[in-house]
Amino acid sequence: MAVMAGVDGIVKLGENTIGYIDTWSLTRNQNTGETSQLGKRDQEYIPTNRNWSGSFSGSFDYADAAQKSVIDQLIDDGVGTTLKCVFVTNATLSLSGQIIVTSVALGATHGDKITLSINFQGTGKLGKEVSA
Repeated sequence: MAVMAGVDGIVKLGENTIGYIDTWSLTRNQNTGETSQLGKRDQEYIPTNRNWSGSFSGSFDYADAAQKSVIDQLIDDGVGTTLKCVFVTNATLSLSGQIIVTSVALGATHGDKITLSINFQGTGKLGKEVSA
């Protein structure tokens, strides 16, 4: 088994790598519809639609072009901006799709760095690219 190292992961908006991101997560969900019948005590379900969402965070750097672009879009247009995003696990696997930014948080602690945290909802298909 080839275990992947988190140090190889990056997040891109469009073709631009977002600088200083130190963590990202992506969750894939399968929704269900209930098909239970009257007179039966056990619930039954069928798979329906799917969705994906997640977040990424790290050190805030307004001089980083990709971070600045997201912050400026959100300030000018508000939360809800749709962007192409690529999540790279290593040189052989990337996940990608369109995201809608649902929240952006900046935080500062005395004696520490200013942090950036972005939550998103995926829209449409989550793509997968595998390289040899």
